Amino acid sequence: MTYYHAGDVIVAANGILTFTNAVFQIVQTEAYEHTIYVDNSSGLPTKLVFRDSELLSSMPIQIFVKGMATLEVINSTLNNVMIVALEKSNVVLESATVNGAITTEWNSDVDLTVTDSLVTDTPVLAGTSRGYFTDSWVPSVDVTDDAIAHIYRWINVQVQDGAGMPLPSADVSIRQYVSGVPGGSAVSSESEGSLGVASVKSEATQITALGRRTYLGNYWINATYTHGSIHYTDEISVGVLPYSEPLSPNASYVVMQFDDVFPDLTVHASPPPQVEFDVASPSPGDEVGITARISNDGTGYAWDVVVAFYDDLDKSTTAQLSELIGSAVIPMIRPGETQTASVTWVATTPVDPNSHVIIAVADPDNEIIESNEAVAQGTGTIIVRSLPDLYVLSGINEVTTSVSPVVVNSTVQLMALIHNGGSNTSLGVVVEFYDEGAYFATAVLDVAANGVNIATVPWTPTSVADHVIKIAVDPGNLIEELVDLGATNYNNNVSLAITVLDYPDITISGPTVTPAGSVPGGSTVVVTALVSNLNPAPISLPEVKLYYNYTDQAFEQEITLNVYGFTKDSGVAPATFSFVAPVLNATTPVSLVLIVNPTGTDPIETRYSNNIVIGSVEVLDVRPDLAIASNDIYVQLGGTNRTGETFGKVVTVYANVWNMGGSNATNVRVQIGVRSTGFATVYNFTSIHIGNFYNVSYSSPNNKVLVSTAWTINLTTPGSYEIWVHVDGMKSIDEPNEDNNWAVKPFTIQPLVVDVVIAADDDEYKAGESIVIVAQITYDGTSDAVKRLPGVAFELYNLADPKDAVLGSRTANQTTDDGGVVNVLLLIPSNIATGSYGVRAVILTSNYESDPATTVHVSAAVSGGFLPLWLILLIVVAVVGVVAGFFVYTYVYGLGKLVECGECGAFIPAASKRCPKCGVEFESGTMKCSECGAWIPAASAECPNCGVKFVGEVAAEEDYMERMRAQYEDQVVSKYRELARPELGRKYNDKTFEAWWRRQPGYISFEDWLAKEEEKKKEGPVPCPVCGTLNPKEATVCHKCGTVFAPSGVMPPRKGPPPAGTAPTTAAEEEQPVQEAGMPVLGVPPAGGAPRMVIRRPIDRKVVPKKIIKTPLGEEKTEGGENQ
Repeated sequence: MTYYHAGDVIVAANGILTFTNAVFQIVQTEAYEHTIYVDNSSGLPTKLVFRDSELLSSMPIQIFVKGMATLEVINSTLNNVMIVALEKSNVVLESATVNGAITTEWNSDVDLTVTDSLVTDTPVLAGTSRGYFTDSWVPSVDVTDDAIAHIYRWINVQVQDGAGMPLPSADVSIRQYVSGVPGGSAVSSESEGSLGVASVKSEATQITALGRRTYLGNYWINATYTHGSIHYTDEISVGVLPYSEPLSPNASYVVMQFDDVFPDLTVHASPPPQVEFDVASPSPGDEVGITARISNDGTGYAWDVVVAFYDDLDKSTTAQLSELIGSAVIPMIRPGETQTASVTWVATTPVDPNSHVIIAVADPDNEIIESNEAVAQGTGTIIVRSLPDLYVLSGINEVTTSVSPVVVNSTVQLMALIHNGGSNTSLGVVVEFYDEGAYFATAVLDVAANGVNIATVPWTPTSVADHVIKIAVDPGNLIEELVDLGATNYNNNVSLAITVLDYPDITISGPTVTPAGSVPGGSTVVVTALVSNLNPAPISLPEVKLYYNYTDQAFEQEITLNVYGFTKDSGVAPATFSFVAPVLNATTPVSLVLIVNPTGTDPIETRYSNNIVIGSVEVLDVRPDLAIASNDIYVQLGGTNRTGETFGKVVTVYANVWNMGGSNATNVRVQIGVRSTGFATVYNFTSIHIGNFYNVSYSSPNNKVLVSTAWTINLTTPGSYEIWVHVDGMKSIDEPNEDNNWAVKPFTIQPLVVDVVIAADDDEYKAGESIVIVAQITYDGTSDAVKRLPGVAFELYNLADPKDAVLGSRTANQTTDDGGVVNVLLLIPSNIATGSYGVRAVILTSNYESDPATTVHVSAAVSGGFLPLWLILLIVVAVVGVVAGFFVYTYVYGLGKLVECGECGAFIPAASKRCPKCGVEFESGTMKCSECGAWIPAASAECPNCGVKFVGEVAAEEDYMERMRAQYEDQVVSKYRELARPELGRKYNDKTFEAWWRRQPGYISFEDWLAKEEEKKKEGPVPCPVCGTLNPKEATVCHKCGTVFAPSGVMPPRKGPPPAGTAPTTAAEEEQPVQEAGMPVLGVPPAGGAPRMVIRRPIDRKVVPKKIIKTPLGEEKTEGGENQ
């Protein structure tokens, strides 16, 4: 409880104010606003007491104690206080806490007693005041005037008997060690927590004014224990601690033992008996209180005395653990005192008729040291009557039926357990049974002592309800029993309810068929129905039949469900049947009928209308059914789907062929082709894939086969086409549906857009002459060659009007080789006018770019009159000679002699003064060393840079790397600069472009690009060994004369002796065909040196070097071991 007070407190005029278990809170707004007065100025007793309480104040508060008033603080706390003791007042603190100061005045005569307490501030003793401080916490003690402070310490004396056990009631006193002046005294305690302890207050120090201290703490301690006329005395000296600051509790502890003092326990026998019972003649099962009196005949105390009770069944008069009834504990028995110990015993049937000997033993385990260690034992005898005790219970398994639950109108056996809890057998016990109070049966039986028997009678309930069954044992009360209450034994009757249920109601639902829907013939069909019982009455092992039929055949199956006690709460039980579907040539329905409890008698049900369900399953034709649809066909290039492509691209056509039937299809032929859109028949097609044979399973998910074939697109006319797939086109497989074996997929042949690079053998011609044209055709914007492209022709056209083609100048249609290259002679019409003309390609069904243009200058033929015959013949002979010489010269030196443009890398006739592809004009007199790449004078016989010796012309270059960088910028980087400018916007500069360029997928460094360019230049065209015409390195046949080239690494032998340092010719080499003398051999340098590739260098209008790559002398091998 908390009490709030906002004002002064005055205790005066014979008043006493006591706070017990309370919190007293003074409410102040400033320090010392309120005061507590304890005033005895009137001479009447006045007291303020705090007991187990607390004084609270948020601000300091003063307590004035005046006159002869008393302030007592016992086990309490005073907070934030200033105690002022005046005149002859008393202040007593016991186990208290004072958070504040205690002071007296110069004219005070105060008694201040502080015991086992805490004072936070130093007390001040003035005038003639006296302070008594015992084992307390004080910062210091301030003594002035004639005041005196007495500092006390506790001496705790533990008094023990001869066994070291606590010994209360001993007188303990002290006296000064030297002067013999008596001090305090105490008696050893019987209290819990301080058993045998005597706490004596001893003065340690006296303090007077000016801090004078006198030590008085040496004492003699005398302990005296008296039993009857016998006195036991012991004495010992001890010293206590003097005063010190801060003052704190510090007691002294002493043990004093009387070696001749012990307890002596006995079972009291006066008056007899030693063991007593609260029931004289109990029956078996009765609770009996057993009591024994235990005396202490010794001189010391007995503590925690255990008293055990035993049923002496074997009549040995010796207590045994197996006979223990129970035990009791007596906390303390003083010397000469008698205490009782009791236990409760449930009487049992005696071994010896009607008698039990009960033994009581004190301290059975001999844990207490006594002056006489003889066993403290006593006995008592009790008679237990011997009678039967018949009873019946209603618990689980006490009353049961032969069938559970019980169903109406069925006969069951009703069984009850009849118990005999007595010690005598009962013969001819009558047990009667009643249904709703109406008697229906009797059973007579014998029940053995402490035994049980079953009373069984038949019972046929006739109504659906909870039946109350009553069972009466010995209803006439003819048998004397242990438990008799009046005329009827209270435990001989029991009533309980037994529920009688109606007949079961079995129902069946479903069926479900697996596989669901239709099933192929020959496959296993699983039919499942769910059986349940809608009523609580249980059923066991119900029967279920399945009837199924198709066409004129009928079948049936029967199963018994393995369920027992199947009730409404049991859920459902599946009834599962399986049969093999018949193999049929037409899809046929099969009817299913399932019946539960088909006889209708086992069990009897409340109804039968829900015992049947009907279903069906469709059995499919088992023949395979091959199928393909448009979405099963797709075309890919490089792993990406395509709906169209151009001539020459190699795509892969895929088709998923399905088997939607009921059996596997083997040796299925699949054909793939392409046709123009709109063809009405299957056979108007171009074949892509003539047809392979496949096996197609019918089992999902493996009932399809992926067919694929590569198609090199050979259609040049752009437009809409259809890729068709025909499955089993010959109809060799018997299927139920042939209409799904054909499908088409639209596919577009896109216009062919190409780049054409044309090189002529010269740029000055006369009418009637032929221009040697070497052209390469690539896909637009790439270096990929358009292979085997037909319909390629060349013609001259008027530069002033590109639409004005020169009549008669078009060549025959040519087809590109695998390198996309065409070599052809263009005959200049004899009637052409003098002027500059362009040379262009004409490609059927395609678009191309011929940029830069290839330009030639043609001089018209000279006109005149008729000449004499002999002059004409002479001219003819001369012309024939010139033509023959021209062809010989062209054959040996002209057709096959190409050089590489130093600007764009195109191969051009050696005599060209400008590049027909990029248009640059060339310098003369320089070449590039094919060994180290240095540009040198064309007339050099050896490279001044690396020292290699050459055969043929030589050229040089002063700043090759700088010009190659310019070519890299023009051909590669410039395209990306145009893309970067709109993307980077204002941030575009060389630094940001360089960072952007490095992130692009097509990025290539100058060093990597230069290495590839050099490699390309080394892999230039190769002259034909027969006609000398330049052919792509990978060509296997000369595109001009049709000569078949030797396989890679196998070169025709050269005539004459082998060069120095070469191995002799092997037999295999001699078997190779011998090249005719004088004919150049592909890849074989002439004797004495290697041919050189000339790279033409443009003049300063766009200074790009042309190169004549010379092969060093003596270098016979290149990669792969081929001769150069």
